[in-house]
Amino acid sequence: MISKPVNDPTFALDFPVSITALKKTQTSISKSGNNKWLIVEDGSDDAIRFATPVFQPKVPDAEIDIHTWPVKTDARSELESISKSHSIRDFIVFDTDNSRIEPLEIANKLKGAIVECSFKIKHFSFRNDDSFNGEIEQIVILRPPPTQPPSPYKKANKPYRPPAMSPDAIHAQEQLSVKLFTAPISLPGPSNFSKPVDDKNKKRTASSEPNEPNPKRIRGKDRERHEDDREKTASSEPDEPDPRRIKGKDRERREDDREQSDDDTNTT
Repeated sequence: MISKPVNDPTFALDFPVSITALKKTQTSISKSGNNKWLIVEDGSDDAIRFATPVFQPKVPDAEIDIHTWPVKTDARSELESISKSHSIRDFIVFDTDNSRIEPLEIANKLKGAIVECSFKIKHFSFRNDDSFNGEIEQIVILRPPPTQPPSPYKKANKPYRPPAMSPDAIHAQEQLSVKLFTAPISLPGPSNFSKPVDDKNKKRTASSEPNEPNPKRIRGKDRERHEDDREKTASSEPDEPDPRRIKGKDRERREDDREQSDDDTNTT
């Protein structure tokens, strides 16, 4: 695929003109008006999509040996199976010095380069669309891709240590990093803080609950009544009355009941 040049303003202006000419050519040939595959989108711009066959019927004096063609390991057996009937098609690419580029080096040489591409257009008409394929004839590299500056850390395949910095420079760099990469801290507003607790109101709330009266402050009959109430509350089961407090006939009747209960127990 050939896209609009980025680092060359002259060719960048000529590229849209070529795209417009190709679109007019497609329109003059197309029957459906739905043209595909030759002009494709490349971001916000258009690009030209090319394709070329790799194999051709076997020729006696092929320039490229099919057995040396790079393929994946799992496809090697398939390549060997067609080696008797097919050969590799010549892919003609010239460098800036007009020298022929070897097939295994073509991909690295073309990526990012400014080229002149000679091609032919094949048209296939279908019911709902028209297909246009650009088949490459040859490529000439006009300007090689820009070279990437080597990393100082990989210089001569040796360890590299950056030059020492002064303490002031290191401190300034740290301060800049903090400003760039540290997220701002948002403090809560006054409405988010909890209101202070009034100790006086807290004491009033605590004292509003009814407490048990202090026995020392109860006098006379009220004190005796209070002690009786506490004893009744502590034990829900009624206690046996004290025999010393039972007088007269009630005391005799209670003793008779106890003797009768003992006789019944002995009889059993």
